[in-house]
Amino acid sequence: MEEALPERLEREVRRALAAALEPDSLHDECPTVGKMVVVQVEMSAENLSQGGAIAKVLRTAIARVGGRAAQALTILSGDGDGEGLSWERRQSKASLFMRQRAERGSGIRQVELAPKQAASQVSRHVKILVTKVREMEEQAVSTKRIGHTFDPHAVDCFPLVTWNRSRILDRGLHQIREGARPIQTWLPEAAWQRLVTEHRNRAAGGSTCFLVDYSLDHGEGGESDALILTVAPSEYSEFMATHECIESSPDVLANLRMALGREDPRKVARSAPPSVMAVFVTVMNIDRTKFLAVKRSSAVHHEQHLWLPGAAETMKWRGERPEAHDATLFQAVERGLRGELGLEPQDYGAPLFSWLGYVLPYMAVMAIAHVHTALAEDEVIRRARESAEAYEAEDQAWIALNSASVSAVCEAPQQALNHEWAPRSAVILSELLRVQQYVPGNESAH
Repeated sequence: MEEALPERLEREVRRALAAALEPDSLHDECPTVGKMVVVQVEMSAENLSQGGAIAKVLRTAIARVGGRAAQALTILSGDGDGEGLSWERRQSKASLFMRQRAERGSGIRQVELAPKQAASQVSRHVKILVTKVREMEEQAVSTKRIGHTFDPHAVDCFPLVTWNRSRILDRGLHQIREGARPIQTWLPEAAWQRLVTEHRNRAAGGSTCFLVDYSLDHGEGGESDALILTVAPSEYSEFMATHECIESSPDVLANLRMALGREDPRKVARSAPPSVMAVFVTVMNIDRTKFLAVKRSSAVHHEQHLWLPGAAETMKWRGERPEAHDATLFQAVERGLRGELGLEPQDYGAPLFSWLGYVLPYMAVMAIAHVHTALAEDEVIRRARESAEAYEAEDQAWIALNSASVSAVCEAPQQALNHEWAPRSAVILSELLRVQQYVPGNESAH
């Protein structure tokens, strides 16, 4: 790939996006809630190996132009042959991509491709194609109302499923099963084992679990009505080794980004190295105008001295303490709120899950849930500071919950709202803002 390609690629993507987002007769005659563009890059096989770097360029270009769109999605295709895909094949690939997105829970109800919009030949082996998509979906309505959009891929978060008002995660239709550990194919085994030993010697222990397969709750009958997560036992030292291996290898990180972003994430789960599953739980005050923020202490292994919106809890599996075993995501939420914030189930409404996906470079699976409490704000902070795991936090604060505050964290997490935020805070807060009004209430604690 010639040296100037990334710069030309970003410039051409920005130009093509700007052209595709201009008003046109299609949207004037059939107004839609939001617009979406699919950015597709066709590459020859010799350039496909550099897909991770190209994906990063695409995300940068989209972030600078895509503010007028509901969302912008990218596809990397290895079909580039100088001529590029035919329009029919482009249409087929984009439609498939959108259907896969709908299956992962985005709530899309109708998708229709507009006529051919933009194509740009960057080099003999790389071509940009932009397809405009009409969409009608509940999430787009919410996005327009709150005036905020955020692409989780920008902070290396890759959704497997999202839930909304019409489709919630039902406690009675959720199971976690134990499966066999797969043969991991992503990390050099000898180097990984050496790191595991090093972390064990540093007493980075604990029984955890990691995702090895899943079945999503599509609501089409049978097992598709339930969220079924298959996990295998792991140790925290193995998670630390996996994180260190991925973080120190740009090639491995790029390959995982491509696999989670454009291939079948289920294949990734079935060949994943040992890691962890975690739940992140936001807490809203009585009138839903503030969220509880927690500053992590030096006692935790990751994101020390950074702020997170709420409690973070690693899921426990069968180990030396069977009573700490998390049989469901809901049990992990209860344990996290009790351990880190001193809150019991009667102190908050029923947890509402909104997001489940992978987080790199940890290779961890993160579930995002939200609760509402009628307890006084000072009482919540008092309980957090007296909780069993209070040593994991340096400070707590109530922060205004609105489009401006969430956008500030998304755009500049290092300095937003006079705090330094962990990168994944952007995804967690974007999700909280999306579901803010229909998190189940808790009036009994008032």
